[in-house]
Amino acid sequence: MKKFFKILIKSITIFVVVIIALLILIPVLFKGKLLTKVQEEINKTVNAKVEFADFRLSFIRHFPNLSFALTELSVVGLEEFSEDTLVYFQSFSTAVDVLSVFGDEGIQVKSILLKKPRLKAKVLENGKANWDIMKETTAEKEVPDTTSGEMPDFRVKLKKFAIEDAGIVYEDLSSGMMATLDNFNFVLKGDMSMDYTDLDIFSTTESLNFVFDGIRYVKNASLYMKARIGADLVKMIFTFDANEFALNELALGFDGEVSMPGDDIDVDLTFNTTKTGFKSLLSMVPAVYMKDFEGIHTDGSLSLNGYAKGTYNSSDSTLPNIGLELIVQNGMF
Repeated sequence: MKKFFKILIKSITIFVVVIIALLILIPVLFKGKLLTKVQEEINKTVNAKVEFADFRLSFIRHFPNLSFALTELSVVGLEEFSEDTLVYFQSFSTAVDVLSVFGDEGIQVKSILLKKPRLKAKVLENGKANWDIMKETTAEKEVPDTTSGEMPDFRVKLKKFAIEDAGIVYEDLSSGMMATLDNFNFVLKGDMSMDYTDLDIFSTTESLNFVFDGIRYVKNASLYMKARIGADLVKMIFTFDANEFALNELALGFDGEVSMPGDDIDVDLTFNTTKTGFKSLLSMVPAVYMKDFEGIHTDGSLSLNGYAKGTYNSSDSTLPNIGLELIVQNGMF
């Protein structure tokens, strides 16, 4: 009996070592072929040049989840956009529950992380946009036969979706509009495999700039947002309750509901100031905010509240009704 246990333990040890070796070696052995094949297939589908430096595929790091990481991906346009990089990021990583592939509850994506992404969306004077890069195809695609059973389900079960230190630029030469976000950070947590879930969002932006028709309306403003959103992912109804938003020193609380039953977006939101000092309003003036704002002495109180209610539809330029009330008492600086 003692000899049997020794043989059993030795056999199990060898088996475990072999499995671990395979988990390490398989991604390494096939890495070169996969790298070339992925780049070739991506470039077949877009009118752009897509490149990335490296990728890692591993079962070890987040076992039993499959860990995938892509580094230094860039998407550069062609022709008039050949000098513009549409997308670049330092790294993209995700973890997928491999065992869920063999179950009947769908594939589960556990986490997604983007580090230092750079996005530049550009519209030329003729209205052509640099993000319109998907190749047109006239080939008829085979429609999957769903009569024999249900289509496989793709479920996203996020522990964390995060964007770290992003830079975003939107430039519209046809309208004279330009907006930039620098050091944009975003974290989303929630179980998006459920029909209804709570989404926790935290976001900060170090510098926001907005220019329209040659006038700079916002200069180096900071943004802060903390929200919990009740999300009905079947009816596409999102409920906001006791959330926080701040632009520079102007802090607002907002609640309400946004629904997307179809092409329309129905909005019913209210907001009000959570800080009542006059200085919070003064922070919206870029020149004042940038030059010794902290040392400025102010007096007076502030009350700001408003609402957005109605339907938004970009196709027919329908906009919701917007109301705003601002009261400043004894304001001075």
